[in-house]
Amino acid sequence: KEQESYEEARRRQRERDAAEQRERRRQAQREAEKQAAEEKERRRQREREEWEEWRKAEHARQQKEDQFERQRQDDLRRRQQQVEEELRRRMRDQWNRFHNQTHSGPNPGPHPGPHPGPSFGARGPGSARGPRGFPKPPPSGSQSARLNPPAAMTAEQRQVWNELQKLQSVAAPEKKKAVKDLLFKWHPDKNPNNQEVATSVFQFIQQQKKQLGVD
Repeated sequence: KEQESYEEARRRQRERDAAEQRERRRQAQREAEKQAAEEKERRRQREREEWEEWRKAEHARQQKEDQFERQRQDDLRRRQQQVEEELRRRMRDQWNRFHNQTHSGPNPGPHPGPHPGPSFGARGPGSARGPRGFPKPPPSGSQSARLNPPAAMTAEQRQVWNELQKLQSVAAPEKKKAVKDLLFKWHPDKNPNNQEVATSVFQFIQQQKKQLGVD
């Protein structure tokens, strides 16, 4: 009986030791799972922080690009306004020079003394030859022949024709530059929304510039 009780006690001790060992293994497994979950949560937190930093950096970059694009558009609009103002100023100066040339000098009025007799060799007031049979000098300045207006013109062609009329008494380089500016303004490629009208006005300017003597 003592031997049997001893064996029973040892068997129970081995069962208790095995149960304790199994409990320790379960405890270690739970601890390892807890550490793995904590590590996974920390990794997720780092990923969220990195994504938030990337989102902020991307937002700042997009804002900088938008600001640069707005500044570029403002600079482009400002340069276009300056070019338009410069063109209007040149046209205004050309008109002022034309107006001053056509209205410069006082009107001599009637001759105060008795009307002199006809000079020797004169053929009358409507004659094409001067005294002694010499030809009259050609007209100059504002007395030159004006452009011949076409029979029918659109409103845009009428506007361009009026601007070309103002260039008759302008010097050749300025006249050529003004005609070039008009051709550039009415080029069909510069007016994609109204190419038919632009093409007709462009051809009209090409026809009229020959009468101005512009190559």
